[in-house]
Formats: sequence, structure tokens, C-alpha cells
Amino acid sequence: MLDQSVEENLGLVTMRAATRAGLVDLRGQREAAARIAGQLGVRMAGLGQHVRTLSGGNQQKVVIGKWLLGFESCRGRPVSALLREGVFAVQGEGRAVGRSLVWLLVGVVVLGVGVASALQVRGALEREREYRAASECASVPVTASACLWEQEFTVRSADTNRRERNKSPEALLVLPSGKTWDVTFRQTGPVLSEMEPDDEVVGVIWHGRVVEVRDADGRRQQTSDGPVGWPADRLGGALACIPGGLAAVAGGLWALLARGNRRHAAAATVVRWHGVAIGAAALLTLWAQSGNDWPMWALPAIWGPITLILLACMTGFVIAALRGELEDDEPTGPQGPTPPPPPPTPPSAQPSPSAPGSDGSRTSPVSGSG
Repeated sequence: MLDQSVEENLGLVTMRAATRAGLVDLRGQREAAARIAGQLGVRMAGLGQHVRTLSGGNQQKVVIGKWLLGFESCRGRPVSALLREGVFAVQGEGRAVGRSLVWLLVGVVVLGVGVASALQVRGALEREREYRAASECASVPVTASACLWEQEFTVRSADTNRRERNKSPEALLVLPSGKTWDVTFRQTGPVLSEMEPDDEVVGVIWHGRVVEVRDADGRRQQTSDGPVGWPADRLGGALACIPGGLAAVAGGLWALLARGNRRHAAAATVVRWHGVAIGAAALLTLWAQSGNDWPMWALPAIWGPITLILLACMTGFVIAALRGELEDDEPTGPQGPTPPPPPPTPPSAQPSPSAPGSDGSRTSPVSGSG
């Protein structure tokens, strides 16, 4: 009502609550109007100023104040608490959306790393099959060829480079013609660690590279170019990143699509963290395999049952979350748990109604001499 004052506009919605025995508490209305105007920051000369003379922004604040006072009179809670709850609700929803977007972004990146690792494992397996199916060369290959050729070399130097963290073990081999081949290895044994200068070794050449070295005792060792053996780090990366990335993407999308639903948000959180647990299990399995020199098949053999157990746990917790079994018994707000209602007053403590007397007046039920 633009032709009325700020006090009349704000006091109109509290008239019923401020009325006692047919009389309006004007002082209480004035105090409530001044309080809400101060909380909303209404710029005015005084409560008696007409709303029409205010700026557009202050007129909107008066309208918002009317609604807030109406909620206060209906729910019996101060406007400051309602404003605080509204701000916390908006901030909480914004944080939830931000977390979901972060999980979604991280999931996409991790899933991409896992897919790249899986493709590298696939390429290594195809290369190993090609190597095992290759035939021996009929003569010395002049150019890089897909056939296998065994060539004698003399060791000029060998170094395990154990003190150099970022340097691979290497050896310098010499052909009978005097040409040198610099060969690197993934590991130090079993051949490289026993190499001495002037030792005679045999190297297997495939596609123009030395892929395997054999010493005089018949021990073999793959070089860095050797195609035999799965790359354990790539396999572990695929096992860790693909399930973890899928869980993070699924949980992030679920939380975004079901925004505002506490049960679905809890279920999405369960999916995300179980994905993290599956990825961590793959990394721990890879660490145990490399530390104990287990065969490569030990990775999926150990990680598989652990993953099945985690998936079963995730399914159970998701069902519990959707049923509401993971929610708190008492709703919590910005100020903590909602306090329980006061106990009812026992009947003995309530005042007894007065009984009518013979002359029509009401007498007290308490007897005594007067």
C-alpha cells in the first residue's frame, strides 16, 4: 500500500497477532516494524514516511518485511532466525552443487587416465602376441624387420644406476664390427646385475631394437623395448582409475540431478566414496604385487574379490540411504538439533474451574474460613 506509511504497512500483517481482547498493541507493532526495517536496511526518514516516497529498492524491502513478519506471526519465530535459516539453506545448497561439480570434474579426469592406461595395456598385449608369433630371420636384417635375429655382443660397460632416481639401468654393447648399442632395462636383474666388461652376451633384435639379452648361463632379461610382460603400472592405473572415475561421475551427476533430495544426496555420497575405496584397493594391490614380485595375474586375482565385496557394501548402503535409514533421527539446523517440546503440565498442577454459586456468582473451589 503505497499511500500508507512504513509503520502501517509492516504493522498490518501483525494486527491479528497483536490484538488482545479487541485492543491492538500499537507499541508492539511499532517496535516490530522498527526491528524489521532495521534488519532489512530500509532507508527512510522515519516509520511515518509514506512508502510511495521511498526508492524502488526500499519499497521492495518493505514488501519483503511484510512477508517475513507474516511468517514470524504464523510460526512464532523471530525474523532473524528465518533470515539466518534462509541464508544457510542457500549457502548449503550452493556448497552441495559445488562439491558435485568438483566430483564430476575429477571423475572425468580420472576416468580419462584409466581409459588411456587400459588402451596402453591393450597395445602391449597385441605387441606381445606379435612378438611371440614372429619367425626367425633367414639372414642378417639390413633394415628394421618383424623377424627375430640373435646377435652376439661384447659388454663394454654396465651400470644399474641405483643412485640415480630418474635414470634407468643401462649397458653399452659392442658388435663385432665395432658399432655400439646403448641398451636400457626396466630392472637390474637377472642379467644386467651380473654383467662385467668384456662379457659375451646374445641380444635378440626385433624391429631394429634389442628387446632381450641372454648371458652365457642362459639367463634372459627383457630390455626397455621388450614386448613380453604386461606393464604393471598401466594395469594398476586402469584398475584404479576406471571404477573410481565411473563412481565419481555417477555420484556427481546423481547429486546434481536430485538436488534438494537428502536421501538421493546421501546415496550419491555413498557411491562416490565407495569408488574411492575401489581405486585405493587397486593401488594397494599394485604396491603389494611390485613389492613381493608376484606374477602379473595376482593383480586382478586379489583386486577382483575385494571389489566385489565393496560393490556389495555400496549396494546395501545405497538402498539404506534411499530408504532414509542413514538420516539423523533429529533434524539439525544452523543452531544444532531441534530441542524437544516441553513436557505437558500434569492435571494436578492445572487450576480448577470455578463453580457457580446459588446467587449466580462464581465461587472458588478452595474451601476455608474467610
